[in-house]
Amino acid sequence: MCMHSISPNSPLTERYTTNPIFSALTEDDLRELISRGRNKTYQKGETIFLRGDEGAWVLLLEDGLVEISVVSLSGRKSILNLIERYDIVGEIALLDNEPRSANAIAKTDVSGIILSRATMMDFLRDNPEACFEIIHTLCKRVRNTSDLFEAQSLPNANARLARCILRLAEKWGEPTADGATRVTQHLSQTELGEISGIARENVNRYLNAWTKSAIVKFDKGIITVIDEAQLAAIAEI
Repeated sequence: MCMHSISPNSPLTERYTTNPIFSALTEDDLRELISRGRNKTYQKGETIFLRGDEGAWVLLLEDGLVEISVVSLSGRKSILNLIERYDIVGEIALLDNEPRSANAIAKTDVSGIILSRATMMDFLRDNPEACFEIIHTLCKRVRNTSDLFEAQSLPNANARLARCILRLAEKWGEPTADGATRVTQHLSQTELGEISGIARENVNRYLNAWTKSAIVKFDKGIITVIDEAQLAAIAEI
């Protein structure tokens, strides 16, 4: 098996602080875990796994963005989550030993480390505090999915899109010099529709209207929230 090569001076504990499962580990423990994995890359648009696949491993994401989604029987796609670097992809099926519950697609070129179920189970037995952090992480993702379906159940499509944009601003927002909030992650109008559960044409219509009203700005895949209070009112929050 191709083992992952790590630079002796690599500050792993600094890189992985955003993931609560690894944030409490020492540098040596984290380095030991990663050394048991193997490198894996995916090209943009490539399938990492599909719903129903065996969940025998997780991907420790080192670079890129992964889309987690489900497709209904009618063919409608809903994006459940977007996972960034230094996070884990596929931990649910690995932990409950059941098939994958959603699809994982490389939204950009992706590189990471594959860790087998046996490796992760051995690691968790030796690091029981990490089990509590996994529970914490899974609960956050359940809440995220609950929030998503709550938003998609709103009768007004504009409210669904507004709530979607506020969630994205909370996750990826950074303040601008003029007091607005810029979402740093590029998202197309189609993807905004798949997250909020509305057609792309409606996304375009609402974004144009909100741009004219100085509520948001959408430019080449970048959203800027100009009037958060007004957007929250539209979102019925």
